[in-house]
Amino acid sequence: MKKYLLLFFLIYLQYGFSQDNARLLIDSLNFVKTHKEKSRLSQKIAFKLKDLDWKRTLKYINNSQVEAKKSTDKKLNLAIHYENTADIYYSKEVLDVALEYYQNAYNFYLETHNFIKIHKLENDLAIIYARLNNKRKAIFYFNKIYSYQVKAKDSIELVKVLNNLGTLLV
Repeated sequence: MKKYLLLFFLIYLQYGFSQDNARLLIDSLNFVKTHKEKSRLSQKIAFKLKDLDWKRTLKYINNSQVEAKKSTDKKLNLAIHYENTADIYYSKEVLDVALEYYQNAYNFYLETHNFIKIHKLENDLAIIYARLNNKRKAIFYFNKIYSYQVKAKDSIELVKVLNNLGTLLV
């Protein structure tokens, strides 16, 4: 019986007090060599911490930006950083800051003609402008998404865009 009790406690200690995901990511940040990977890991850590510790979240957002600037493909990594940072601010309802980061990422993807990212960010921009009560800009971006969805013949996404436009105009 003592063996089973000892085994139970060993297993419990192993899994009951294991590190959480954020701590594992923070630990692995020390072992990553490339600036791109450090930036990506810092973004992940910031996303994990966003609801737990806002000061540390801001620290890792900043670290991500610094590492992205040092990377070999600086512009692409900064655009990814901007998009992920915007997602964090959007989840915290800080729409004006999220808008700024989404706009920075959008401008980069326009330069590189990455249409998949452009359409996703146009949708994000339209929603933020709608939530900020800037109907003119929201309609502008929703119309861009609408024309893309008509060309793509994606009826499900087209319905979503029309629903968003209708909600905005009501």
